[in-house]
Amino acid sequence: MLDRMDQNLSILTERQRQVYLLRQQNLTFVQIGARLGTSAASAGKAYHTAYRRLRDAAILLEAPPRTDTRPVDFPLTRGELEAIAGALSLLNREMCRKAGLSAAPSDPLPPRIAQVSALLHRARQALEEGKSPMPPRKGAE
Repeated sequence: MLDRMDQNLSILTERQRQVYLLRQQNLTFVQIGARLGTSAASAGKAYHTAYRRLRDAAILLEAPPRTDTRPVDFPLTRGELEAIAGALSLLNREMCRKAGLSAAPSDPLPPRIAQVSALLHRARQALEEGKSPMPPRKGAE
């Protein structure tokens, strides 16, 4: 995963990138701070922020584990599906932000983001088509 993390340095600020690259050369935070004219604590914070951002982006770029594609009988109300679609929308936005993607990327989406986007699309499509995801209850006719 470290190689994949190093490929995403463009998502870091200039300071985070400098600190991250110096830390990869086994410099201490005291040495990094002295070289960049800042404190060791500031260098450490910049490194940990950079590492977290790179780690999150690398996780998003990994292929999701193979999933069971068999349908399940899990009835939902329309309100529940709307809540799920709203949560998926927030998750999708946050995943794109963490991966450093713009709102309308021209490149294919990373696998995990593509999976969430596809699920969000299916939920919205079901809501637009007016399909009730919950079958009618017996005796409610």
